[in-house]
Parts: sequence; C-alpha cells; structure tokens
Amino acid sequence: MHLFLVPTVQSLLANCAIESVDARIILSHLCSTHLGWPRTYLITHNTNELPTALIEHWQELLQKRLLGLPVAYLIGKKNFHDIELQVNAHVLIPRPETELLVEFAISHIESIFNSPNSVFTPLSPMRCLDLGTGSGAIILALASYFKKIPDVFPCLNFFASDISLQAIDLAKLNSKNLDLHKNITFFKSNWFSNFPNHLSFDLVLSNPPYIASDDTHLSHGDLRFEPKLALTDGFDGLNAYRLILKSLSRYLNSGAIVVFEHGFEQAVAIQCLLQDHDFIGVLTKKDFSGSNRITFAQSK
Repeated sequence: MHLFLVPTVQSLLANCAIESVDARIILSHLCSTHLGWPRTYLITHNTNELPTALIEHWQELLQKRLLGLPVAYLIGKKNFHDIELQVNAHVLIPRPETELLVEFAISHIESIFNSPNSVFTPLSPMRCLDLGTGSGAIILALASYFKKIPDVFPCLNFFASDISLQAIDLAKLNSKNLDLHKNITFFKSNWFSNFPNHLSFDLVLSNPPYIASDDTHLSHGDLRFEPKLALTDGFDGLNAYRLILKSLSRYLNSGAIVVFEHGFEQAVAIQCLLQDHDFIGVLTKKDFSGSNRITFAQSK
C-alpha cells in the first residue's frame, strides 16, 4: 500500500527543497491568489487540503526558484518601506538598504516644513526627483509617506525618470495602484537628456547602477537575473555618478540637496566627485549593517 501526503500548507513546507522563508513567501502568495487567503491562514488553516491548480502552480514556481530566479520576480511583487510594489525582470528588486535613502529624504523634508522659515507652498512647491526610478520604489515610498500628512503633501511635487520604457511603465502602474498617479510626473530619459530646461529641483535622490562591470557578484545570486543596465554602468561603477553630476547643477535650485546610494567601498570616491562639482556639506551615512551606503551634499 502506498501512502500519499495530502497536499496542505503543512505538508508542502515540510517537504520543500528551498529556503523555508522563500517557501512561505511563495506559498502565501499562491494561497492569496488562488484562495483569497490572508497571510495568517498559512498558520490557522495549515492542514486544509489545497486544490490541484495551486499545487501545480507551486511546483512550477518551486522549480524556477531552484534554478535561482528571485522570489520577487516569481510572485511579481516586493514590499518596500510600507508599500507593496509590482516588480518584474525589467527592474531592479528594491533592497532594504535603499530604505535608508527614503528615510533620509523624509527627515530632510520634515525638517524643512517644521522650520518657521519654510518657503514652500502649494503655489510654490518643493520639487523632489528620483533619477533612475526603476519600479518607482524611492519616489513612491516618499510620496506615500507624505500623502498621510495633509499640511505638507500639497506643497510637494514629485518627479521620476528612467532610461527604460518598461521601467517607466511599471513605475506608472505602481503609482496607479497606490493612488499616486496624479501626483508624480515620469520622464523617459537617459539621466537629464530629455528633461525640460525650465525644471529645477530642491531634492534629488538616486540609486544608480554602481557595480563595476568586472565585479564577480554580477554572476551570483539574484543579480544573475536582474537587468544589467540597472546594476552596472559597464565601467568602474562610478560612471553613472559622473554622468549625473555633469548636468545636475543646472537643474538644482540654490540650497538643493542631492542624495546618492552607492556601494560600501565607494563613499570616498562619491564624496570627491561631489566636492569636485562644488557641492558643500558632503557627508556619508551608514546603513543598518554598518556599511557606508548613502552620501548627500548641498548645492551652493
């Protein structure tokens, strides 16, 4: 007599060849998609028999994960700074360390509007730009946060750009899903190449491609499947910053803040680039693991 395991959450997770955290994320997604289950049902209903269609979908995603495909691409979404974003193979998967950039921007904006000397109004708003937006993670997290602050939100304008049309389309979709599509202007642009000349900004945020083309990390883990255009500049990992800084000053208002994410070994190089372009107050902040992660500066 052959004994067959009844397919349940419990049995699938107990007989799984991938990391348990990944398995739970994938299975939670499938139970939500196929059955409408909230996440808690993975615990409270873990002995319920699961339908054939869900099992087949599970086996398909399990095989793809075993081949190395990132979980975020398999389920088509990623949580980032209290928002959920759709993601696909055309965009970089948002990382937790990038939330530091968002947190810095939030603190900076709040400090401005808490000051009695704030000059920004709905008729003369503060303009915030995300260069190389990808899925829209940075600008959408920022806009989503301030949407909850009605005294500040009307005094902010949000802009985002990317060289990839597929990325722009996805960022627009994410903005619509978050009901922010009326609040953000998107540009398809190779850095500033397609920007209107009259635009100027008070806060510029960017997580550009900063991995050197010969870095072996590009052939390992999730990076194997992410768009190379979003990971590497094809040179030494600093070329994107050079290209941005070449045109940045003409699009900045006096006293504007620029914030770059970068690799943990690139802080000194980024500081030098900013200083070479006459930025002042150049400082670097560490991420949650203690690595140098973002560098910011102010225009004169």
